[in-house]
Amino acid sequence: MSLMRRTLIVLSLLLVPVVFSGCLSEELSITMRVLNGAPYVPGGTMDIEVSFDYAGTETVYAIGINQIFPADWTFNSYPLQSGSNAIPSLMSESNEPIEFGYVGIPPLPATFVYTVNIPENASGDIEIQGYSLFRFDGDLVLSPVTTLTVQQAI
Repeated sequence: MSLMRRTLIVLSLLLVPVVFSGCLSEELSITMRVLNGAPYVPGGTMDIEVSFDYAGTETVYAIGINQIFPADWTFNSYPLQSGSNAIPSLMSESNEPIEFGYVGIPPLPATFVYTVNIPENASGDIEIQGYSLFRFDGDLVLSPVTTLTVQQAI
């Protein structure tokens, strides 16, 4: 399936409340924060910490984390992870969205950190949107979308 088609499917799902197998999307959560200093500096990098959880009781078979940035912001790397945090696989580096995935499910709640490249021409406040996708026995449930606003350094 093409990235554009997959993105359109995901976006269309975001417009409809998703409830499958007795799991409510409200049982899923995702938070994001900038680690190494906000505001951002054009031409630099920024570390993003993503935390996610599932408050239900059904068995989770796979987890996806999607992050949406302004145009030209790109995935850089995973910085050194601390503790026992599992690093997800990078499914797509493009910004349509940047996709991370777990097939081996980490203990929840879970956290990981990744680094993005900030383009030289970046300006003004930016928004990063994120959501999680949890696979349960054939069903896919999306978390509510979370938005993080980051200011540009003056």
